[in-house]
Amino acid sequence: MGAFLDSPITDKNSEVGTNEICSWGACSMQGWRTDMEDAHVAVSITLPSGKTGLLFGVFDGHGGK
Repeated sequence: MGAFLDSPITDKNSEVGTNEICSWGACSMQGWRTDMEDAHVAVSITLPSGKTGLLFGVFDGHGGK
């Protein structure tokens, strides 16, 4: 697993978004790891039908990228 810090980094990175379907928010915090290993995606997309859709994903690094 990844390396650890002597104390956690508790700064929080927040973002919000909205479209005609819904509103969403995401927040991340690095914590005890030396690098941020997690990532997320939250985007509004246009489907092949022309309708609006949403794509959400959370990716947990588990000690690596």
